[in-house]
Amino acid sequence: MQALVFRCYGLSLPLLAQSGATPLLLAAQHGHASCCSALLSCGAGARLESSPGGSSAVHLAAAKGHVEVLRVLLIHDAALMHLPKGCDGAGPLFVAAQEGGASAVRLLLRRGADPDARTHLDATPLHACCSGSDDPQHLEIARVLLAAGAQVDSKRLDGVTPLMLTASTGSLALARLLLECGASVHARGKERKLKGACASHYAALCGHAPVLRLLLQRGADSEALTLAKERPVDITTDAECRDTLKAHYYLRCRSDESLVSPPAPTSDGLLRAIADRRVAAVREETERRRCASERVALAEEAEKQAKERAQTARKFAQQKAERAELVREAALKFKSAAAKWLVQKPILPPV
Repeated sequence: MQALVFRCYGLSLPLLAQSGATPLLLAAQHGHASCCSALLSCGAGARLESSPGGSSAVHLAAAKGHVEVLRVLLIHDAALMHLPKGCDGAGPLFVAAQEGGASAVRLLLRRGADPDARTHLDATPLHACCSGSDDPQHLEIARVLLAAGAQVDSKRLDGVTPLMLTASTGSLALARLLLECGASVHARGKERKLKGACASHYAALCGHAPVLRLLLQRGADSEALTLAKERPVDITTDAECRDTLKAHYYLRCRSDESLVSPPAPTSDGLLRAIADRRVAAVREETERRRCASERVALAEEAEKQAKERAQTARKFAQQKAERAELVREAALKFKSAAAKWLVQKPILPPV
């Protein structure tokens, strides 16, 4: 049966013997759930690993996002969801978050996988998700993991957080999601080349100006120093990142006189022009919001006065109606009393 499966996939037996592949590993890797079910029922070992990377069938299925194969394997042995890879200790959820997809991640979480399961380097599935490319799939995986309770500021052994990895890859949407979930822009890493670096250092080093601007808007320090006394502006080679950092520092100095003097602007006045434009834009936006709030307050006051006048008019009309009713009742009583008096005292003829 093994030779038949190998021939179906066009693989040579000597090569597969060296790699340690089994029919179950091949079926899991290629997404054949029915074949996996048949092999498991015949006694195939679900925990056997391939030679190069130490991946078992559940890791291969998670890496390819084969949800049906994962379901078959976990029904056969629920403990497979906690099975670590032989090379790095990564569990199926870590592999699915890194390569598989949101559907595989959801299935593993529903089956009881730990959203903060650690590898040998203390990396979590959120680290795996944030270390990938700027792909909408990774954004959806991050949402699923955070909704399941994953720690947004978990650190690896080198102190790197998911936000630092996102700053390195340049995914603006993923960085915004992490910040909205409470990720710290001041966390420091212990990576050998960037000891004491924060997320703004990683964004500047990799030249991701949009992510760098977002971090600065959320309170990151443009003058933060690593253990080697390096600021983000000192390690970036991107002109847009450099101008962003200088303009941010210049704006800080203009808004806070207690800070040291800002650095001298460039010869063409680019730095001062950027800062002046941003200051003017902030003032214009502040004035616009103030005028809008005043208009809203005036409208609310006018509406309140109109309601009070309407209430007064209704009250006056009600009082007028009550007085008219009292007059009508008094007239009816007087008329009734006069009629009774005439009946009791008839008019006598003159003598």
